[in-house]
Amino acid sequence: MFKNKFRNIFALTTSLTMMSSVFLSTLAQAEILVILPETGPMANASDSIKRGLVQANHNADEKYTFKFVDVYKKDVAKVLKDHVKKSTQLIIGPLDKNNVQELVAAQPKVQTLALNQIDRQAKSIFQFALSKDEDAQALTKRMQWDGVDELVVLRDPRTIAQTQSFYDAMHKLWGDKMQVQSKLDLKSKLPFFNRNTRGVLLLGSGKWLSEQDNLPKKNIYTLPYAIEEKFPIAKGMVYCDTPAIYTHQWADVIEAYKQKPVVIPYQRLIAFGADAWQISDELLKRQDNQTIQFQGRTGVIRIVDSILSRSPQCFQSQGDTQKVL
Repeated sequence: MFKNKFRNIFALTTSLTMMSSVFLSTLAQAEILVILPETGPMANASDSIKRGLVQANHNADEKYTFKFVDVYKKDVAKVLKDHVKKSTQLIIGPLDKNNVQELVAAQPKVQTLALNQIDRQAKSIFQFALSKDEDAQALTKRMQWDGVDELVVLRDPRTIAQTQSFYDAMHKLWGDKMQVQSKLDLKSKLPFFNRNTRGVLLLGSGKWLSEQDNLPKKNIYTLPYAIEEKFPIAKGMVYCDTPAIYTHQWADVIEAYKQKPVVIPYQRLIAFGADAWQISDELLKRQDNQTIQFQGRTGVIRIVDSILSRSPQCFQSQGDTQKVL
């Protein structure tokens, strides 16, 4: 009896091992269709995303096969019809918002990680972006933690267009508690500058930021666009951004950068591409629609049902170093 029982247990164990091996083999051979604008005005952005994606896959224990298709000036529905095969287990892309609109309308039959966000949601389409709304939400939470309840906003007139979307995102959160000023006069007797619960938000380029003097010692904030290699960040300045740029914890991002050094905006996209790989890996392994959460290169990534969100990491400049908040 014991021999038969042992044989049954051995057979069950062998069967489970074989099933597990088949499952892992299937994952390893899964083809991921990547549709990016590899030509046209977004080609450089796509190149950085692609390099982050490929390097993360190269560094991983379990690897996937990618099929890259240039979607520039192509109909997304036709691209899906021509290139989604039985072996396609997931789609990454597109990047352009108009293409994402087309994607949602096309209703792909396989899980898709779109690399931009639109207002419309669709089942099995996860929208991932370096969203200004998410940056603004993270910075607002930090401001509230610091006790800030009103904002003075200073804007660089030369970069209004580049900072407008972040300004709009902040204004949605703050409303009339956010007031734009032409300059900051710390000697002013105005009550607006006399309370510790008021912060100063500076929206402009790194060069413009470096030219601002007589800033308060605390409660000063800026946006990721202002972070540039050539210009120092004022001591005490707080901002929320892609952690991989500052903490150097992710080997795939570092290696992809070393292969082709790029400026900070494209470094963010390398990290974005590497996170797209990890999200894809998590989605392919996901069971029973479970919640997914991990510390990613671009921030904390969380997926609930078909909703994907990102929470950037906030930092405070210490002069030569950046303190993680």
